Amino acid sequence: MDPTQGKDQKELNPVFEYKQKNVIFSCVAYKPESKYSIYAVGTDKSLKEIENSKEKYPRYESNVNISQIVLMHGGNAILAGVAEEDKPGSIQVFRPNFEKIYEVQAHSLPIERLRISYDNKFLFSVG
Repeated sequence: MDPTQGKDQKELNPVFEYKQKNVIFSCVAYKPESKYSIYAVGTDKSLKEIENSKEKYPRYESNVNISQIVLMHGGNAILAGVAEEDKPGSIQVFRPNFEKIYEVQAHSLPIERLRISYDNKFLFSVG
């Protein structure tokens, strides 16, 4: 049986809009346990959760560029590519409440892309 049978398009693929003046978003990550929630980073140098077109607080103010984010399957960690002046290719690991728990210097230039394997065993980064 098709699990999508009897469901309308909005229920299968929810669409919402979020705008922040003077901010260009560079990456978003879908929060799997919540149909209407994402994490986003942009030129405002912060990591934020957006649910139903509204920002949830608190947000994580990094004061450095965050180029990419990826959520571990299961949602128990957020991995972010961060470009600090003295360590431009750093990857930081956060809990969903934005508590920073780990950091590793992975590249000599900023992080371009992050992906995690389906089983959470491998993080692939390009910089």
